[in-house]
Amino acid sequence: MEVIQRQFTLRQAVRVVLSLGWSDFSLKYRGSFLGYFWSFSVPITRFLVIFFVFQPFIGSDIHEYRLYLFLGVILWEYFSVATSACLALPGDKSFIIRNVCFPRILLLLSIGWCHFLIFLTYTLIFLLLAALSGTPLLQGVLYLPVLFLQMMCLTVGIGGGLGAFSLRYKDIQHLWDVLLTILFWMTPIMYPYLVEAPTAHELLFLPSKLFPLSIHSFLAAFVRFQPLSILLYDARRALIYGAAPSLLHIIGFSLFCLMIAILGIGLFRRRSRFFLEEY
Repeated sequence: MEVIQRQFTLRQAVRVVLSLGWSDFSLKYRGSFLGYFWSFSVPITRFLVIFFVFQPFIGSDIHEYRLYLFLGVILWEYFSVATSACLALPGDKSFIIRNVCFPRILLLLSIGWCHFLIFLTYTLIFLLLAALSGTPLLQGVLYLPVLFLQMMCLTVGIGGGLGAFSLRYKDIQHLWDVLLTILFWMTPIMYPYLVEAPTAHELLFLPSKLFPLSIHSFLAAFVRFQPLSILLYDARRALIYGAAPSLLHIIGFSLFCLMIAILGIGLFRRRSRFFLEEY
């Protein structure tokens, strides 16, 4: 039988989210030799490998390619790690869910907060690199709250929607790992945002003789218009090239990300009542 949860005020809920997120953050690397610095190992290694492989081919076509690539890598790192953590949340936090009476949606929000703390460090490193390269930062810094809001809404919404069914359908975790691999290459992290169909032939390693142009055009359109691509494009315009998106675009895309968050969080909240039965 499901345990009846007590009602939380907004202030109490915020305190629980901040405390849980900080606890996960502080315990994540406890006992390791390098501690928190291990969080930099994957994005920095990925950045260095991609930079030295792709820079000779397309680096000259993209202004400030090092900043362009680094920003793409750290945004992708947050999205992939945070969504996977939200998906695994019902299994990883089973002890708390079984024994503690509080709204389980707070666990989902604490995951987003925990990984956001790590992303803040990535952002500070990026801003330092941008300052050293002479990039104007005032407009980009003013855009950061918008970027953080859009990114967290998109991540928690998608991760919460996946986590809502992770106990019932165990294959979701494996399927999401596969989809993340595909999505990584279908997001303009290391190549230009505007991918024309002939370029897509080379980037996607699809022989044009076997696949009609319409398929390549569809893939190029997906690369351009999927939410992560738009998020990256807007962030690069504001933080690297000093050309923030229009107010109408910011409002429209922010509302889209907020809608994803509302749907994902609502689905997680509705399905969380069945978690005890699915363990």
